[in-house]
Parts: sequence; C-alpha cells; structure tokens
Amino acid sequence: MAGIGSLRDRVQVTRYGETKDALGVAVKVVDKTFSIWVNAKDLRGSERVYGAALQGEMDVEFTSRKCDVRHGDTVTHNGYDYRIEGIPIEVYPARMKFYGKRTTRS
Repeated sequence: MAGIGSLRDRVQVTRYGETKDALGVAVKVVDKTFSIWVNAKDLRGSERVYGAALQGEMDVEFTSRKCDVRHGDTVTHNGYDYRIEGIPIEVYPARMKFYGKRTTRS
C-alpha cells in the first residue's frame, strides 16, 4: 500500500476528442492535457496474469490521488504512452488505481 509521499513519478495525461473537419470527416484532437503525480509499477508474472483476468491485458499499475483520469485517456510516463484500460478504481480514501496498456505513438 502506498503511503503519503510515495507518489514519485510525474506523468502527462492526454484526453482525446473528435471533431469534424471542413469535409465532414471525424478528426482526433487533443481535448484536455494535465500533469499528475503517481506511483507507477510495472506488472510482472502472476500480477500481470491476475490483472488480465480482471480488466484485460495491461502493463503498468498507476496509483494516484483522486483525479480526473478516465477510461481511454493516454498517460505518458518515461517516454512511453499507456492507454488507460478499464475504469479507475478507488482503493482507499483519496487514492485511486488505474491500469495502462503500452501503445505505439502515432
């Protein structure tokens, strides 16, 4: 369990939305960007298997204070992008966990 002061990684959260261009084609645009402090933990072995059974395949577990992170947001950590899979879970008062799957940059 992460204690006070254990949020040691600064990450960038990006939320994408869609808009239509002049031709009426849907275009992906950045809707909101913000930074938060988290504790990022790579999932290994049995944790990864157990997590996949709960929320699908994932690579990293992020623990943070309550924030506006949602399913589908992209978290950038150590130069890698992670798509947030599943719904963020409140684990104890004022703390939440969310899981990311590494994506390729487009």
